[in-house]
Amino acid sequence: MAYPTLPIDNDSRRQAVNLSAVNITASGGVRQRNFQATELFEFDVIHSLITKAQADSVYADWQANKTAEVNFDWVDGVTYVVRYKEPPHLTHQNGPWWKVESKLIGRAL
Repeated sequence: MAYPTLPIDNDSRRQAVNLSAVNITASGGVRQRNFQATELFEFDVIHSLITKAQADSVYADWQANKTAEVNFDWVDGVTYVVRYKEPPHLTHQNGPWWKVESKLIGRAL
């Protein structure tokens, strides 16, 4: 499955997730443990000025893939395997236009 192909706003962002723990040992040294085998990213994806049908396609994709991985193409051309962190937020804008905000988490393919 693939995340719907829609224009991605410039306000969207990708951020690396740090799943490591840093501890200070009894001797005063620093120890770090990583809890991930590959680099993870969180995405805040915004689609503005899209039609109701396009907004509904994102919501339908979330309903069909709540616990599944989907492929997502980021603006830099890299494809990520992601999951939805929460339901997408649909907001009516002016006239026929809608805005959708999706929160995703995943890794590069």
